Amino acid sequence: MQRSIPRSTPRLAQFWTLKTQWLWAIALCTLIAILSGLNFSAYYSPSLNSDQAIHVLMAEDLQLPADFYYWGQDRLGSLEPILAHGLLTLLPLRPVVAISIVQYAILIAGFWMFARFFKQPLISIILALVWFLPLDSFVELVLPAHPYRAQFLMVGAALLLGRQLLTKSRPGEALNHPLTLAAIALCAFLAIWISDFSALIFFCLAVVLVLIRLGDRPTSADQTASQTADQTANQTFWQRMGLSRLDLLALGLTSLAGIGFIAFAKSQAMRRNENYGTLSSPDQIWAATTHLAIAAWETLTFQHGPLLGVHAVLVLGSVATMGYLWMKGRSHALRLSPWFSYFLAAAVLSFAALLCLAWVYHNRVSLRYFVPVYLLLWLAALSFLQPLSGPWFRRLGLLLLGTALVSSLTLPNVLSFKRPPSTIARLQPLQTLAPAAFIAQPGGPYLFCAVDPANLDCTPASVNWKAACDADSPLSNSQERLTRISRPRCPRCTRRALAAPTIYAVKGKWLEAVSAADDPFPREMQQFGLCLVKVGEPIQVSKYLMAPYRLKTPKLKTPKLKTPAPSP
Repeated sequence: MQRSIPRSTPRLAQFWTLKTQWLWAIALCTLIAILSGLNFSAYYSPSLNSDQAIHVLMAEDLQLPADFYYWGQDRLGSLEPILAHGLLTLLPLRPVVAISIVQYAILIAGFWMFARFFKQPLISIILALVWFLPLDSFVELVLPAHPYRAQFLMVGAALLLGRQLLTKSRPGEALNHPLTLAAIALCAFLAIWISDFSALIFFCLAVVLVLIRLGDRPTSADQTASQTADQTANQTFWQRMGLSRLDLLALGLTSLAGIGFIAFAKSQAMRRNENYGTLSSPDQIWAATTHLAIAAWETLTFQHGPLLGVHAVLVLGSVATMGYLWMKGRSHALRLSPWFSYFLAAAVLSFAALLCLAWVYHNRVSLRYFVPVYLLLWLAALSFLQPLSGPWFRRLGLLLLGTALVSSLTLPNVLSFKRPPSTIARLQPLQTLAPAAFIAQPGGPYLFCAVDPANLDCTPASVNWKAACDADSPLSNSQERLTRISRPRCPRCTRRALAAPTIYAVKGKWLEAVSAADDPFPREMQQFGLCLVKVGEPIQVSKYLMAPYRLKTPKLKTPKLKTPAPSP
């Protein structure tokens, strides 16, 4: 007798199919994150530079409140060095390992925040490619010492809290969620501390939350539309928002604390750049817009390589498909999430604001400043894909997946089995020179200390240094001169470097004017008013040539003085 097949088999098969899809998605997202970490974490990166190495040094030698911001400026809040410093106090790690762990913990946490918005495995895979292996032009998202991943971690946390708040609230009733509102405000001010540009992104979020809240109306069979309108007209804005006094108190106190913290952190910054927030002139805005338009056309016509050209074509195809579906959906009731409107509006306003900033113009309209626009546009595209179903979900989903995959392939060496050695590995021999210091090209000396920040010190060369010491310069006040050094990005690093027993001068453009044919290093040099004398032959470490020097004075002590904050 033939046994009957249970009716639950199709449902069980469907369950296992969906479960299998999610297992594959989780495995692929994990693999993508691992590939990213093996290429772009501070420890494994083959292109770690001096600016990125500063976060490694800050993790080892964090001094608050002076180090609330990146050394030498009053922007880029030091969230990652602070967390890495805390990790170093708990575990016996190298600073570069600690900063790498924090770097990718923040990146993974941010991905998890935004992945919570999407329910399909395919969308999670696309987001992982965009997030962990971005287009080469926007690779700063994953590199050390950039604000974007921490900034969007706070944005993602605020979005999740905002969605939770809207889900729990009922139309016409008070919110009564002071802790959630305070947490959203805290995320906003932490993001603004990390990057001033976050203020615009959170302004857009506040507007969207207000519009959603004001759009909610109580529905009752006994209440007509005219009665609802009359009640709304008699309510204040805060009553229509449903904010109780406790909610307003929580928002107010958190905002005051956030504003006070940011003002205090900026007052303690080593140096301020007054031109950072100034606006460009109309001619500069037009020049920046023209520059981006020409670059886009050159990319679309394959003048910047085949992969970027294919990526540009896929982007245009994706935009055209979404435009067609939107026009078609107007007559077929396509319901887009309000978060799609938020991401798109924030991207457009951010793009316009960046074009108007003089700082962006003076830095040659570098695409790294447009990383927030890149992320917001991708989040808008994935939010558009979310409500689709059937063939159009598969078509647009595969098109976006292909776009994300090609963008990841623009990154060099990511899928190569023969990757170049990491910068930290190449500079590992420098540990044998400790205790020592390095004096190098202004703007790029701190890389040499990242291998062992506890025993190696670094400083840029003095701006007005000399290839010979002044014969009539008294050496009795050398300790006083060392104390008064304040011009470099990290004055205390320079003071420690000049007090080191051996100081290695690293060959670079700063030495070309005084280099001899047989020896690129002068016999002596005057740096920051102190005389350095060459005491040995040059040595080669990786691609760097360096020669040992010592101070022509008795051994100096590193002054333990705090760098005074700049006067407002």
